[in-house]
Amino acid sequence: MRALFITGTDTGVGKTTIALSLASYLSLKERIDVGVMKPFETGLTEGSVDSTLLKQVSGSPDDISIISPYRFELPLSPYAASVKEGREIDLEFLDGVFEKLMGSHRITLVEGAGGVLAPIRRGLFFADLIKRWDLPTLLVAPLGLGTINHTLLTLRYLSSVNIEVVGVVLNDRDAQRDPSKESNPRIIAEHTNVTILGIFPYLQQMPERERLAEIAQQCLDLRPILSRIPWPP
Repeated sequence: MRALFITGTDTGVGKTTIALSLASYLSLKERIDVGVMKPFETGLTEGSVDSTLLKQVSGSPDDISIISPYRFELPLSPYAASVKEGREIDLEFLDGVFEKLMGSHRITLVEGAGGVLAPIRRGLFFADLIKRWDLPTLLVAPLGLGTINHTLLTLRYLSSVNIEVVGVVLNDRDAQRDPSKESNPRIIAEHTNVTILGIFPYLQQMPERERLAEIAQQCLDLRPILSRIPWPP
């Protein structure tokens, strides 16, 4: 496994938080050379800096233009944003950037935007990009009410198009008391053969790289990922 795709059941479920934590853990605790990629970043007028944070916590020397080749101001799907801003998305160019990153690092973490059926171009979705690059996938889902339906729907769709899911991380997005938070992990586990890697705790603000690595180490079972990262030659 030279690369891992990090997707979510929806937008705002915590993909970036989990990607940051995983990049921090692998680079700091495991001393692994980690590449990061966010092929599309939208909503830059609202101050989104996901690709910059990924670069910082991973220790990647790569330029932001490589980490995030397509960046849009509007907070829309890549397809909608590219149409509004009059920019064409070139998949062959994107392939070349991805291949360069994958060849430069022991593992590359690729973070999506929105869910697996968020459109990149007309008729082309993130699931198609995952298939195009033949990537195993980590699914991030919210911990609270509604996650059973969204998580199982996403897992069923990914299975139907033969995309391998290495595990699910349930992210606690708020500090609200919700009785479903206690039962959701068990019920999801009962209805899928995909491993629940753990519950990521609520973070009031984004901590430093070291703390993110510690949280990932304490709260997540990362063995299904670590066991597949190739050793350097």
